[in-house]
Amino acid sequence: MTASRLGRAAGLIAATGKLAARALERAARVIRAPLPVLYHVSIIALSAAIAASLPVTFSFAAGRLLAYWSLVQNERLFLISTEIVVAFVLILV
Repeated sequence: MTASRLGRAAGLIAATGKLAARALERAARVIRAPLPVLYHVSIIALSAAIAASLPVTFSFAAGRLLAYWSLVQNERLFLISTEIVVAFVLILV
């Protein structure tokens, strides 16, 4: 091979390497770009799922509260101690 052919081959290899490096940089940008969007979409979906489950959760809790309330509504000591505990929790928070 002559020197000119070797020079052309080296130039072609260098150009191909630069092209491959640019393609890899673009691919990395394409992969990194949607990650914040996917994060926000997943947070919104989780929030929507929690909001959709609240009515069921509250109705379950209300039914349980009514069942327990019928047991403790006349227990003065229990009610006063519960009020004191809730007051301490609110003070500490």
